[in-house]
Amino acid sequence: MDAEVFNRIKKMLYGEYVKVFNDSTNTARVFVSDYFKGINSFMYIDAYKTIDKEYVESILRKVFDEKNMALSVVKPLQVN
Repeated sequence: MDAEVFNRIKKMLYGEYVKVFNDSTNTARVFVSDYFKGINSFMYIDAYKTIDKEYVESILRKVFDEKNMALSVVKPLQVN
C-alpha cells in the first residue's frame, strides 16, 4: 500500500467521522448507537491516532488470506 494513498484515506475517514458532529441529530444518533455497542464515541479520536500503515497491512493480510478464499463460477441457465 502506498504511504501517500494510505495517509489520504486516513485523513478522509477522519474528516467523515468529525463531520457527523456538525449536526445535532447525527451526533445524537452516533452517541446512542455507540452507547448500545458499549463504545465511547470519543475514544475513536484517540484510537485513530494509533493506526498506521503497517497495522492496516497486517489486518489486510489476515483478512485476505488465500487459504480462506473461495471461487464460484456462475453459468447461465440452459433453457430448452
